[in-house]
Amino acid sequence: MNLTLQKAVAREEVLANLANFAYDPINYEWLRKLKIIDIFLNQLSEGTPTLCSFAVSGLCNLSLDQENKSYIIKNDGVALIRGCLSSPEESTVISAIVTLMFLVTPQSKADITGTEVVQQILVKANGDNPRIRNVAKIFLNDYCTPEQVLKAETMS
Repeated sequence: MNLTLQKAVAREEVLANLANFAYDPINYEWLRKLKIIDIFLNQLSEGTPTLCSFAVSGLCNLSLDQENKSYIIKNDGVALIRGCLSSPEESTVISAIVTLMFLVTPQSKADITGTEVVQQILVKANGDNPRIRNVAKIFLNDYCTPEQVLKAETMS
């Protein structure tokens, strides 16, 4: 295995481990101190599909904590996570939808349930993949008004 490939594999292993550490709230303070959220956010736009999948999974794990949620929202996380909705990877799309649900606050709801996002979610809700379809329907039913869904449908 050449050095470049070894580095790529090592990078994936490290990010996967960080995403797993993000699952346990006991690690949140350390992950914040080490700026791991920034690493995850960075990988959403600059990483490989595998790194992007690990990063959005890590963000999903972190996003129920209020401090992490605020940090992700303030650092353009919603827009970066929205970009993951077009991924061909099932796990990336599911994690992106769930993370967006976790990030909904009174201040972020308009951005997360905007017409462009709802249009993307509608495509997933009508898609062939049953896992993605089910999560997308939960998003539409639990976080969007019927008017938002109708507007997105008519603009498609």
